[in-house]
Amino acid sequence: MPEQGTLEVHDPVALTPQVAEDSANPGRTSITINPTSPNTDYALVDPSGNVVYPFTTPSAPGAAVTFNNLDPNTIYRVVPRTTGTSATPASRIADGAVLPVDTSNAGLSVNTFDVTVYVPAGTVADPTTFKVNGTPKTSLNDLKNLAPGTTVEILAQPADLSGNLF
Repeated sequence: MPEQGTLEVHDPVALTPQVAEDSANPGRTSITINPTSPNTDYALVDPSGNVVYPFTTPSAPGAAVTFNNLDPNTIYRVVPRTTGTSATPASRIADGAVLPVDTSNAGLSVNTFDVTVYVPAGTVADPTTFKVNGTPKTSLNDLKNLAPGTTVEILAQPADLSGNLF
């Protein structure tokens, strides 16, 4: 119980947000806060202090809040504020109201990706000009089993078989 003339304030934060693979975005992660605290909004900030998700109010008291499509191997910060206040994520971080969450513990099941090239009917069916991590390649098989973060550049033909420009 607080002494007379003082005010006891609680900044609720979920103690253990859940980190998981984002099922809608293979190779990406999600952070879920469940349960949430009453009258509390949650924002998500990246390591540089940029707001990834603005303050979000749970759909119902105690309902989960999930932040999707996040980079793996990143330490995000969950920032709470009291619903209805105008505090910004930066001001709440300055107040010390922040919970670091490391997405490198997600255990992603996808560790390679295939790039599929779709060629519309009536077009040249061989995209012969493409690069993987800056290196020219000639076989579409070079677009299979690519590691996360691989850069793929594909140069499409500018015209169909009849010479019509796209």
